[in-house]
Amino acid sequence: MAEEPEAAAIKKAHESSQLARRRADEHRRAHDVGDPQDAAAARRGERLTQAAVDASAKLAFLKQQARAAAGAKRREQAIADDAARQPQLRAEAQARRDAAAAAPPRPTRGRR
Repeated sequence: MAEEPEAAAIKKAHESSQLARRRADEHRRAHDVGDPQDAAAARRGERLTQAAVDASAKLAFLKQQARAAAGAKRREQAIADDAARQPQLRAEAQARRDAAAAAPPRPTRGRR
């Protein structure tokens, strides 16, 4: 069974986010051990950190979009189910009304 495109995109974004975060963390650790005055390494670390932030933001956005799409799909399905059930409920209600009209009146036991 093939994965849905949304699930595949989320999985890919999750893996990208993890990889970017791991690379940024490894660079930070290496930079902490190495020369802290190295400007090129600091810029690279900033780019890696920004890439990790961007990947995390993309992942969060895709997850939010998937939740919204799933909610819309559930609402559409509920509306379709309700529309399919409506004639049956109307028929049952009419049958109860007909049965109540045909039944003899209930005794009031002295109440008015």
